[in-house]
Amino acid sequence: MSVAKPYSWTIKLFERLLPKFGINTTFVDGTDTSNFEKAITPNTKLIYLESPNTFTYELQDIPAVVALAKKKGIVTMIDNSYSSPLNQQPYKMVSISWLSRLRSLLAATAMLWQALLPAHRQ
Repeated sequence: MSVAKPYSWTIKLFERLLPKFGINTTFVDGTDTSNFEKAITPNTKLIYLESPNTFTYELQDIPAVVALAKKKGIVTMIDNSYSSPLNQQPYKMVSISWLSRLRSLLAATAMLWQALLPAHRQ
């Protein structure tokens, strides 16, 4: 299960790659914890969060979702790329915490390259 509208490559993972291995994903509006509860099935093994969501900056109630998942024996994972550990510390609550600094590093490198390229051509 995943929050709706996650990072574009995460969508590709959930919609294109994982189904080849028999893994299906249900996308839910994560702004209301009851949506997670309604979507849980006996096959639900993981709840994937992004808080804030990558493109919409919607938040999830992380402690409430984690409590629900623990009650049901479900692993929780969060991509916390858009919130620094100074602002939010989900790694203290969820099973797996992902802080994608590589994505930030690649974006910064691309911007630097674009800024230097015109100067290099002159």
